[in-house]
Amino acid sequence: KYGATNFASDYLLSLSKKIDQQIEDLTNFEKDEKEKFCQFLENFEFNKALENIWQKVDALNQQIDREKPWEVAKLPHQDLIKIMVGIYLFKIEWISRWLEPFLPETSKKNLDQLATRKAEVLFPRIETLD
Repeated sequence: KYGATNFASDYLLSLSKKIDQQIEDLTNFEKDEKEKFCQFLENFEFNKALENIWQKVDALNQQIDREKPWEVAKLPHQDLIKIMVGIYLFKIEWISRWLEPFLPETSKKNLDQLATRKAEVLFPRIETLD
């Protein structure tokens, strides 16, 4: 009988293989993406630089939705969730650095939050009067 324990074990194994690939990809992420971003700025292709940043934000959002770290956190293997969150934070840090030429204050606040691990709202909601 295929029970919850087997499902959790298979899920963790599948997820850990994906994480191994992501860690390998991170070694190239910083170098390759930084070169591409700098080239956009040097060529005054700011629209392409911003488009690239928003693609990274969207890809990270999709990755988090797909991997469901809130579900992994409920499982017994806590090392895996630490690795997952580490990968997300790495990507958030680089996205924040790339945003610096366009949103310097927001970029600084975000990098400060990552360094101090104290969160604050970067983009407060705008209340509308009905």
